[in-house]
Amino acid sequence: HPPHDPPKGMYLPGLTLACLCLLVGLFPMTLAAPLVSAASIAVQGDNAPLFVFALWHGINLPLLMSLVAILGGITLLWRHKNISSLAALLPAFHAPVMFEKAITRLIKAALWVTLRLENGSLQRYQALLLLAALGMTALGLSQLDTLAGSAGMQPIDGLTLLGAGVIMLGAIGSALAHRWRLVSLLMLSMVGLTVSLTFIRFSAPDLAMTQLSVEVASMILLILALFFLPQRPPRWVSSRRILRDVLLAGSLGLVIAGLNYALLTREALSISDYFLANSVPGGGGTNVVNVILVDFRGFDTLGEITVLTLAGLATYKLLNRLRLFKPSGNLEGIRWSRHRYPMILEVVAQIILPLALLVSVYIFLRGHNQPGGGFIAGLITAIALLLQYIARGYEWTSLRLPISYPVISVLGLVVAVLTGLGSWLFGYPFLTSSFGYFDIPLIGKTELATALLFDLGVYLAVVGATLMILVNLGSVTTAHRPTLKTTEQTASKEGNK
Repeated sequence: HPPHDPPKGMYLPGLTLACLCLLVGLFPMTLAAPLVSAASIAVQGDNAPLFVFALWHGINLPLLMSLVAILGGITLLWRHKNISSLAALLPAFHAPVMFEKAITRLIKAALWVTLRLENGSLQRYQALLLLAALGMTALGLSQLDTLAGSAGMQPIDGLTLLGAGVIMLGAIGSALAHRWRLVSLLMLSMVGLTVSLTFIRFSAPDLAMTQLSVEVASMILLILALFFLPQRPPRWVSSRRILRDVLLAGSLGLVIAGLNYALLTREALSISDYFLANSVPGGGGTNVVNVILVDFRGFDTLGEITVLTLAGLATYKLLNRLRLFKPSGNLEGIRWSRHRYPMILEVVAQIILPLALLVSVYIFLRGHNQPGGGFIAGLITAIALLLQYIARGYEWTSLRLPISYPVISVLGLVVAVLTGLGSWLFGYPFLTSSFGYFDIPLIGKTELATALLFDLGVYLAVVGATLMILVNLGSVTTAHRPTLKTTEQTASKEGNK
């Protein structure tokens, strides 16, 4: 194209910033001072310093420093000939040549470091991160006079020891069975289930329900991801490398255990007492965990569902046009069954769907006062719908559930944001919630809270993002199913290339 002036879309942003800079320079106290004041008060509280913005502040130290710099430049320009004659007495050197040599040496040094740190091994990357965490944690613990604090220890009971033993056995079994993927995943799920029971043991039902729901969704994700990875088992590694990994993992486990022991045996100031005292009068709910999520720390939750929605949209965009071949057998030559979906699973999945949706509605509505909430209810709904895809397949389910999951996820984010903006209409800060008690015919006295709308946004965002990721990951196979022989021939051709 011939040279031409930039279109409006290119120069308007720069022009807007230039105009804003000009206006701020002319009217600093009117435009910039309120923003700076709000930021300084948020950081330093009542101790925020007073400030004045103006084009002219009188004669002060910054002005004198500027005058010294200007006078120094004028002096160097005035005595340029004398300075040049002195420079001629020095040995000649070429700055471009010196610069190129320095850059070449720097690139060689960077390449040497890169080849030893970033060699393409994920295990090495993880080992370096764990070593850094191990060193920093150990350094912090070394500053303590004694590892144990003044707080007393709770009595050890057999049930807790059993749970800890199951977790350790599951973790060890998952590592030892890494060559058998399904067995390794089952051992890993045993760890997640035991962690859920541990939350119940220590009176955290909300965390237990969340952990259990996330565990199911995570297992589905891992199974789908492992299906598309090479079926060849990983090669056996040397004993030296195994010893290195065992020492690193064991050292990190001991240091983290020591850190937990040091923290839990020391009295520390906690904000939990404030939440316990203000959950009902401030948030109108007896479920402190849910009140924290949708009221006291609602802005954090809004950020989390924003990240979740963006991650789901990015995954949807990446997988939307991706198509992978689905082999018809495994490496041992065993062909998969022609019956793609078990009949019992098909029938049970249809029966479970309305019951699971009813349970999710119940969990959602009771979340403000009992264990539950939008996040858990969203995961239950997503898992119930995922079960239909597993039982009947992508094509059959998509025809009967023509739902746009990206729209649902974005709609949930919009509902959460609009709920927060609604408080501005009444002169309150963003995401300020309100609640009241009303007599509803045939129901009686019932609490209604604006936080329920925010929780609805969380519910929709979780359902949409979860299904957006898992459904699209499960639909990247083409209808063409090459035979095992065709797959092996294709792999050999790629190897010869």
